[in-house]
Amino acid sequence: MHGATAPTAAWLDALRAQAADGSATVLLGAACADNLGADAQHPRLTASTPAQLAEELAATYSDDDLVIVRSDVALPPFALSRLRHALNACNALAVGALDNLDPKRSPLPAGATSDADPARIDALVLAYGEHRLIDSHDVSALFSLWQAGARREDRQGLVTADHVYVAAAGQLVHGPGRESDPRDPAPPSPLAPLRRR
Repeated sequence: MHGATAPTAAWLDALRAQAADGSATVLLGAACADNLGADAQHPRLTASTPAQLAEELAATYSDDDLVIVRSDVALPPFALSRLRHALNACNALAVGALDNLDPKRSPLPAGATSDADPARIDALVLAYGEHRLIDSHDVSALFSLWQAGARREDRQGLVTADHVYVAAAGQLVHGPGRESDPRDPAPPSPLAPLRRR
């Protein structure tokens, strides 16, 4: 896990409860802390994107899928198992969640803003999402799952799952901006069906 601050022990316990038995807990960059019982720490690893983190970690953890999660994100119930199921069902290198960092990954319609509880929003996208995997240029910096390095040769591309949502603490979620010229609309987003609901 990475982030600007170290996680709490309770946060780490909640993450471990969703992880598979035997999973290693690895703290990165500013998220490192000596009193949390992590399996490994890499304080100098501060790559700026999930792809860069995954690339750096793949050499050390080549046989393991990599969960990259930011330390201020409370994972909703079964979030990790949903991403794992999504990754196993496709040929992508990684799958990420919807989030409140980038309006492109927001489940809200254009121009909307919400301070709703992230767990509530996640429950809604789980209920009303189409369980689609959307081709993406990048994945959420808050929560993503990456194919093990040893099995990456046959994988390509990144996808976003429309039925998992996470949020950075203390930040509203915003929908994408409204069309500047309705006479020349952008192509419809793959998230349009979810946003209409």
